[in-house]
Amino acid sequence: PYYWLNFHAMSGTDSVVLRSCRLRPEEETHKIDFLNWHDLEEKILADYILGNNDLKFADLLPWTVEVLQKGGLRYRIAEIAELLVKIDKNKVSYGDNLRFIPRTDDQRLYEWIDILKIDGVLPEDKWPLVSSYRMLLAKHRIYSKDWFGSERQLLIERIQEKPDIKFANLRSIRAKAIACGEMVYFFPPKSTKLRGYFNLEPGVLASGEETISIPKQDNNGIYEWLELYRFDALTNEPTGDILASARLTTEGLNQRSWLGVEKQLLKDYTNGLVSFEYLKPITIKMGKDKYIIGLWWQKNTGRGIDLTISRSFNLKLGDRVTLIPEKETEEGTDFLLTKDGATLARYRLDLKTKKFTCIDNLVVKEQTASTDGWVEILKEYEQRLLSGERMSYEEFRKRRQI
Repeated sequence: PYYWLNFHAMSGTDSVVLRSCRLRPEEETHKIDFLNWHDLEEKILADYILGNNDLKFADLLPWTVEVLQKGGLRYRIAEIAELLVKIDKNKVSYGDNLRFIPRTDDQRLYEWIDILKIDGVLPEDKWPLVSSYRMLLAKHRIYSKDWFGSERQLLIERIQEKPDIKFANLRSIRAKAIACGEMVYFFPPKSTKLRGYFNLEPGVLASGEETISIPKQDNNGIYEWLELYRFDALTNEPTGDILASARLTTEGLNQRSWLGVEKQLLKDYTNGLVSFEYLKPITIKMGKDKYIIGLWWQKNTGRGIDLTISRSFNLKLGDRVTLIPEKETEEGTDFLLTKDGATLARYRLDLKTKKFTCIDNLVVKEQTASTDGWVEILKEYEQRLLSGERMSYEEFRKRRQI
């Protein structure tokens, strides 16, 4: 238990606490402690970090500190050197009141202190965050360097392949677009030596627009990636189409060579990294070139992997087609190209040359079969007329039950 005295200055009915001292009835020689005693909440947090008094996180309470220094804040929690808080002058000013709030994530993987600037106009959940310090109980200290919040820390440690962090531990990350809306930034590469950002085309986002990144994993656990969306502040959910996607690698977020799970499976299949049963259908939106479907670019060969499209398919800009894995053969791997459920053609992938060839144009075959059938029917009608039969072509068709 903690015991203390508050010394008040009275002015009418108002009182202000000038000083506090801790009472230590369990110690014979230190009955009163002025030097190391601050508010109860502050002392409880210090003892929790230092491992004193068998405290739990649930015992921690927030407290307020007034900035009485010029040029920022330099403040030791409970006057303990290892619990030093430093805040730059561009973030706080003399007279500001700061709220120190102990926090933990929903998985109890991290514990930290958020420091908010109290704003009497805004509700508490809108107070600006000026700093954050992670609590390291094993080392009995706090630190802010390389601490970017629990969601980002989970991503960093997953990328670093920390054994305690699994994919299921990852959480969505909210971040604002910077650099005229052309970048969404999660953590600095200088401190982590990891690539931690998305690059976007100009005009996709406005500077300051808020986004949310959703962690994804395929059903077989082969790939892990982030998908970037606009963030809807009213619903607290992603909104609109996907803006970008990046694979998680040991070097960070790989946006440039990540093709999306379906195309990536096909590319890795051509390189012998995954087997046929892992392949998935690939849906492709037709671009300006109606006669070529580009799948990916081969850096080592300097050429693209693509499908040549027949004019007979009559595809237009914006049409969606699907490449469906069909079977493996001795000659190669067969795929069906479909549109709206109708099969257009069969393609064969040669794994040695990594080239697709159309081996069966089903549209042309159907048109040819249809034309050949009508030619035979017309010849039969002509023969009947020559033999003396008198009937209209419509009656002839009914008799044949066409």
